[in-house]
Amino acid sequence: MLKLKDLHKVNMADNKTTSQQAKARERQLNFREVNGLVQEYFGQDPAVLAAIYGNIGVETGESYDYLQKQYQGGPGRGLFQFDWHKPYYAKFLKKYKKKDSPRSQIEYVHKAIYDIGSQEEDDLGQGNAKHIREAFASGDLERSNNMFIERFLKPKPEKAHRERRMNASKKYYNHIVPIIERAKQSREAQQK
Repeated sequence: MLKLKDLHKVNMADNKTTSQQAKARERQLNFREVNGLVQEYFGQDPAVLAAIYGNIGVETGESYDYLQKQYQGGPGRGLFQFDWHKPYYAKFLKKYKKKDSPRSQIEYVHKAIYDIGSQEEDDLGQGNAKHIREAFASGDLERSNNMFIERFLKPKPEKAHRERRMNASKKYYNHIVPIIERAKQSREAQQK
């Protein structure tokens, strides 16, 4: 499992004032929870993790707050800024007797992508979950990021911020890959 202290380095801003330090600490705590849940539901593939982390970062303004409201008063809410997803997410919560939480939001996303034949997969639209699964299985960061944006998030073109999303995902990817390589080398050395 990726160690949280390694990923915090990617997400920490320079802190100068007490209020900035408090906000940074809150981001760090939010990210800690999100990090564990994303790895629990989506595994260890660097491209998948980076695509999800990068998009959550952009969607929440790097607050990683599951209660994040869309800036400028828009309808988006949460880690993935559920907008058109909101009625489907509400059905998911009711069906499985869950409360809104980081776990519920991430579980909903996972179920919509990987629970073949589920109502959540159907809600994404025909073929969308399959395209995302194939992209995630490819191990290709750009493809994973693009399919997640196009087939799951489906932002309006003027709000897509593709370049920002890809840059955020690359930032995580470039940090995650060496961590995974070091862990792999350590395991191999222990087996010798």
